[in-house]
Amino acid sequence: MRTVALNIVFGGARLDEAFDAVLRWELPAPETGSSWEWNGGTAEAAPVITSGVRPRWLDFRTGKLRWNEEIRSHREDGEIRFVLTDGDFAEFAGRWTFRTDGDDVAVRFEAGFDFGIPSMESLLDPIAATAVTATIARAVLGMVPRGRVEDGPEQDR
Repeated sequence: MRTVALNIVFGGARLDEAFDAVLRWELPAPETGSSWEWNGGTAEAAPVITSGVRPRWLDFRTGKLRWNEEIRSHREDGEIRFVLTDGDFAEFAGRWTFRTDGDDVAVRFEAGFDFGIPSMESLLDPIAATAVTATIARAVLGMVPRGRVEDGPEQDR
């Protein structure tokens, strides 16, 4: 299983503000926008969804990867966990973790995935790892006014 991680800083944010921003993260419909776009600029803020199944997708080469993931938020532990329910991955799971760091909130995104096609692993996994981390990195820019990726993506095999 390939794993990816990003360390993110929400500058000048409160812990609950950062937590809720991630829970509100909604992608535009695949037919209407790029997975890079943040869909938070609407007139009404998206509701905070603390658990349940959400559709997800991202741009992948010349098409889209699509899946549904079940999310569970654990505010008291500073975690949002997600796991694949169905879609283009054979396995996909991970978490967002949150902690106060001075006047900022440090956030870590971690995910593991597998397409379930061992013969294509060396080709597909690096492309998917880049697509996942790029989507998260770009989404962070719209979540809060001072969101930024602290360091580059980490990838393991």
